[in-house]
Amino acid sequence: MPLKSLIRVDNAASSSRVLWMGLGQLGLAALGVHLAADHLDDQLFSALVWCNDALAPAVQALSLKGLAADQLQAPAAWFAIGVELLADLYLFLCLALTSQAPELSWGSYKRAISARAVLVPLFWIPVSLAGSWVVAMAIEDSLVDLHAMGAQVVGVALALLVAWRLGFSGLRRVLGALEPPKKRSEGWGWAFLVLPLSALAIRFGLPLWGWL
Repeated sequence: MPLKSLIRVDNAASSSRVLWMGLGQLGLAALGVHLAADHLDDQLFSALVWCNDALAPAVQALSLKGLAADQLQAPAAWFAIGVELLADLYLFLCLALTSQAPELSWGSYKRAISARAVLVPLFWIPVSLAGSWVVAMAIEDSLVDLHAMGAQVVGVALALLVAWRLGFSGLRRVLGALEPPKKRSEGWGWAFLVLPLSALAIRFGLPLWGWL
């Protein structure tokens, strides 16, 4: 009886794979985007504070009232939120209505080569890996009181599993959805959004810098 119940659950999960797999792939990448946007908020706030301090003498010379540092937090935060929502929209557009198991080849990618074909993997790979590492850290934090080393091992193992099952499968989907462009420059406008977030995801969302 328990075996039959497990078989039913497995069959139900398999039949609904088209729903939860796409949501999982999108959610993983969005998790990485959130991490990058959180650090964008910090970086932008620091830049605004620096500019405010640099302009303070000129503002005082004009007998104007300057801004306090805490007044700069809200603009930085709202800008980062807007960037994050746009990035999530970009991910959705890349993933929506794509094949679960596309046929990929180097030849098909070369035919589809464009600015979009370059930006999509440059964005998807860092943010999905960052999202996987966030999952690892969350698992480790929840298990660390039981066994510190075991929690780290389990966290890394699950991060690799999530990166493979959701991150890599999502990468296949977004690459498989690429089509030959009308112009090779097609999609270049997203670079101003994608590349900074990719850099932040690599810098703050991956464990590389602790090892180098």
